[in-house]
Amino acid sequence: MLDMIKCSTGGAYYARGEWVPADGNAPAALAAKGFDAAAVAAAKTGTMAYNIMQAHNTSGDAENLKIKFDAMASHDITFVGIIQTARASGLEKFPIPYVLTNCHNSLCAVGGTINEDDHRFGLSAAKKYGGIFVPPHMAVIHQYMRERFAGCGKMILGSDSHTRYGALGTMAASWTVYGHECQSTVLYGTKGLMMIYSEPSAPIIINDLEGNRTSFAFETTSHNSGVIDEFVDALVHDREPEVSGKEALTTMRTIFGSIRSSDIARPVAVNTDFVTHI
Repeated sequence: MLDMIKCSTGGAYYARGEWVPADGNAPAALAAKGFDAAAVAAAKTGTMAYNIMQAHNTSGDAENLKIKFDAMASHDITFVGIIQTARASGLEKFPIPYVLTNCHNSLCAVGGTINEDDHRFGLSAAKKYGGIFVPPHMAVIHQYMRERFAGCGKMILGSDSHTRYGALGTMAASWTVYGHECQSTVLYGTKGLMMIYSEPSAPIIINDLEGNRTSFAFETTSHNSGVIDEFVDALVHDREPEVSGKEALTTMRTIFGSIRSSDIARPVAVNTDFVTHI
């Protein structure tokens, strides 16, 4: 079956029932099939991608796009910085549906969470600016967006590394990369940026606005967050994990209490009686 799938690093034209690679031989091959230069130049207007982008273009200029997406999505390792930046820029209300999921800073195996302060921040921002808050352990960002917002002809903007829903006819955009950058962290500052674990030989690289690059090398033992390692080690050595079940319940009570308080518009006592899923 894999023999039926062929990958291409470039584009292709579908002409007269055949695929024509978009390489140096394309003009002659297309001309032989009856397509002149004007038809070849206009071929892009017949693609799904072109039509989806033009349907979301508010500039009135087909070449200089001003895109309005149907929805945005962020998870708990990105939405804090994004919202803080938007607030500093004068944010008063999210202009389109903005989904805030809590699926990365969580230790699902023990029913708890880490970085619960991020979750509280996301909940308060969603209530204040009109976002959609997805509590921890309810859904993963892409599962939620595929089920609730993806659809033929839609456009979604995501703040993670791999927002893509093309199989559902949705054009999605993010800071997608296809190499080792996915395993790195980039801190953007007013005078440059710092790349952390972008290259094994230089765990920290600083690029300033003048184009200067400074690398710092030191011994490292791991490139992951250690969350899974900690849980596995707790199982192997029959000990309580760093995030205990009691701590997890405290976090969940706080989140559920906040949601309940918002629903009934009055304070809610956070205690064990409120937790109904035990």
